[in-house]
Amino acid sequence: MRKSARQANSVIGTLPSELVEQFEATDLIGHYRLSGSRMTVPRGWLDHRIGGWQLVHEQTLPLLRITVGERPIGWLLGYPVDSDGRLVRWDIQLPAHGYADGHDALEEILYSFAGRYVAFFLGPAAPRAYLDPMGSLGILYCPSQGIAASSPFLIPYTPETGDRFDLIEALSFPGSHLFLPFGLTPRHGIDWLMPNHYLELSEWRTERHWPTGEIESSPDPWPLVAEIVGALEKNIGAVVGRGPIQMSLTAGRDSRTLLACARQYVSDITFVTLQFPDRVGKIDRNVAPYMARKLKLDHRLIPARKASTLAMKRYAYRTGCMVWDPRAQRAVGTMAQLDPGRPYVMGLCGEVGRAYRWQADDRETTTFGLEEYLVRRGIPALPEIVDKGRRWFDRLPVENTLTILDLLQVEQETGGYDSWFAFGFPDAGLFHFHPFNDRRIIDAFLRLPAEYKREQ
Repeated sequence: MRKSARQANSVIGTLPSELVEQFEATDLIGHYRLSGSRMTVPRGWLDHRIGGWQLVHEQTLPLLRITVGERPIGWLLGYPVDSDGRLVRWDIQLPAHGYADGHDALEEILYSFAGRYVAFFLGPAAPRAYLDPMGSLGILYCPSQGIAASSPFLIPYTPETGDRFDLIEALSFPGSHLFLPFGLTPRHGIDWLMPNHYLELSEWRTERHWPTGEIESSPDPWPLVAEIVGALEKNIGAVVGRGPIQMSLTAGRDSRTLLACARQYVSDITFVTLQFPDRVGKIDRNVAPYMARKLKLDHRLIPARKASTLAMKRYAYRTGCMVWDPRAQRAVGTMAQLDPGRPYVMGLCGEVGRAYRWQADDRETTTFGLEEYLVRRGIPALPEIVDKGRRWFDRLPVENTLTILDLLQVEQETGGYDSWFAFGFPDAGLFHFHPFNDRRIIDAFLRLPAEYKREQ
């Protein structure tokens, strides 16, 4: 019999109810909450209203209005980058005809943006919530209370929204890097919104809005590679445009890709390498300084600093107990040594472009479904996981197994992990930014020839 996760788990604070009395909303830096009725505003937060909707957010999280003419009909929170490579800091105006015709105009504008953001469209018909392409500023929602928020700790406990003990027990174990799949959370009655889906706010249900059909791969990778490179250069340049930045430099492929695409901006970048005391950290601290010396980069090695038990519990609270990764939790003290005045740029989501979760014998026609996915990822087949997982597979608009594997990477693993990861490190940079977080890049990743992606 497996040891109890409560005894064996090296992740501190996996039960939300254990943390709810220890911390308060002032610890939730960069968070927000939307509700269909008026609620208490956390101390120091900002309060906005449209009709019966209330949005509150911690004041360091930027807010933009979505308007039709001068009339506000929604909000965008976060750090969007437009197609011209500018960090957006102005109202987003919808054309009156687009507003009347539905959501197409809004989606077209939103998914021309790269960056980290959420958007709430609160028009009189079918109000909706949208994520950025990789879901990096997460949305949790509670239909019974009419609340969408970035943290379960912004959603009050009720008899229907207690901790999911069986799910927590099944998914937590020492060294676990498992995510909560298919929209499940550690609390009953609260789900998380997956990338490529929107949340319908009148009925509190989710729907896929991309892709809508099969994505055909290209026989020639090079035009797609050029498109990806151009988008990465644009996105990095947008953040550099507001001032100097710090960028992760590791031995990994994705940070080296960003380095190549940042060559014209290196005078404005300090490259940072975290010296974690494990096998991966050892490789990083050997390889990254060598690259930095050879390329004459401004480079900082960040020494490992042990995190206190209180700091690790606060990390669990800030991430809503959604990230059960001991390595990340123990990194709180190390990450706190980054420059709080500069944005922190990382290579998250680059895995989608290099067949990260494909097996050697996977092909377009490989038989693949929920059961195979759960086995591959070591996810227990709990009834609620199976029920939600079948719904996800049944609603897929594609049959190509390789595309399905890539969508699982974006929607489950990136969405289920990176939606909450950055919340745990509010002192590690002015804000966190992921240049790969761009619909144009993700679409190109999915169109790359399979054999090219297999070469990593």
